[in-house]
Amino acid sequence: MAIKTKEEYFESLKKQKPEAYMLGERVDQIVGNPQFDVQLNLTSLTYAAAHDPETKELARIKSSFIDEEVNLWAHIPQSPEDLIRRARLHRKLSAEKVCLLRCMFVDPASALLVSTYEMDKKLGTNYYKNVVNFVKRVQKEDLMVGGAVTDVRGDRSVGPMEQEDPDLYVHVVERRDDGIVVSGAKANITGAVACNELIVVPCRALRREEKDYAVAFVIPVDTKGIKYILRPTAAPREPREIDHPVSRKIGHIESMAIFENVFVPWDRVFMCGETAFSGLMVGTFASTHRCSKCACTAGHMDMFVGAAALMAQYNGVERAPHIREMLTEMIMNGEIGYHAAIASAVEGSYHPAGVWVPNFLAANVGKYMSCHTVGEQYVMLQDISGGIAVTAPTERDWKNPELRKYMEKFLRGKKGVKTENRLKAIKLIEDMTASEYAGWYIGLCINAAGSPQAERVEIERTYDLKKAIAIAKKWADIED
Repeated sequence: MAIKTKEEYFESLKKQKPEAYMLGERVDQIVGNPQFDVQLNLTSLTYAAAHDPETKELARIKSSFIDEEVNLWAHIPQSPEDLIRRARLHRKLSAEKVCLLRCMFVDPASALLVSTYEMDKKLGTNYYKNVVNFVKRVQKEDLMVGGAVTDVRGDRSVGPMEQEDPDLYVHVVERRDDGIVVSGAKANITGAVACNELIVVPCRALRREEKDYAVAFVIPVDTKGIKYILRPTAAPREPREIDHPVSRKIGHIESMAIFENVFVPWDRVFMCGETAFSGLMVGTFASTHRCSKCACTAGHMDMFVGAAALMAQYNGVERAPHIREMLTEMIMNGEIGYHAAIASAVEGSYHPAGVWVPNFLAANVGKYMSCHTVGEQYVMLQDISGGIAVTAPTERDWKNPELRKYMEKFLRGKKGVKTENRLKAIKLIEDMTASEYAGWYIGLCINAAGSPQAERVEIERTYDLKKAIAIAKKWADIED
């Protein structure tokens, strides 16, 4: 069966034994471990969606790679309709769970297909077949795949070869008849131990002499020699019913992966020394992933707009002109990103590797504008809710009968609104904008899929400035 249930996904994780550490201690099991409940609540959504009558039609699609119906999150887009379909589902599910993780298979796999196809055509290598076989296996087994992209990098002013320690970038230390051996470390890996496989790609374009660092491959997460240092989610350490309504339900465990002489068989290798194609691989992945981020950020914006409108209603100010103006501004911020995702799909192009590649300019503009306005969303949410969003008493106070009668009296809002409901709305905005989770989320928005500066560079690179100048000259009747 090509489409797993949530329970089957959990069973696959139970069979894995990665060497992982959290808060200084070894983690032996993920499923059933309370520290991972929030993470698994999030990642399992893509499996549940494929069986939920409300989303099943969107979440399943026929794959030409295996000629079977597969989970949409294991599908390589091959038409603008495929990307639009994914954007619609992405927006819906992201409003419910914030970050789905599984775009970290589709986006790097798409880039790997494109870059290895071009590599094989020019150099006579045999990497494309490896990627195709990997895609088929992911689709047949409905695997959860993570991405290890960001090298730890050390001194950012110099490249990999100028670092004091070569392990600050993942690199090849040995080439053997049966495979390669790699060492180094990758950071900023979201949900690594909740995955079955890990795709490793370079984080930058590389020079000819940096061939040992031009390496891409896929590896089971529990491969010998890989150690994970995990950062826990922002979930409260004890049960809550009112406080932390977002962070007690969702959140990713972030990790650093350390590779200590890890062996990778040749059939799992997608690049080994071909520096001339590192830029194509990295650039295609980054822009494809930014297309995904446009859609998921739009889902987050729906969540923000809903929270702001709810708070305004409970405060009795939903008709105030300045409140309506802020809500409209928030709506526009979300729609800009989402429709950039749609535009990047429609204006994309088909690559003979079997991939519909989104329009890079639209994807980068959408991602830049989406993350650029997150701070504004925070300001407007706080403005609409007032100072109470960061000063309200806690859930424990509410549950104390002696204190609750005062909270019932003095925390009430609009007539007809239960005080408890207003308190819950307050706590929602507090968790979304002024908590440990909020700090993690804004970092996710700014740097996931690349920094704003990286997006600006790509926008400048892909925009046809010469064409724009030619238009201006024509209007000005200038002839060279």
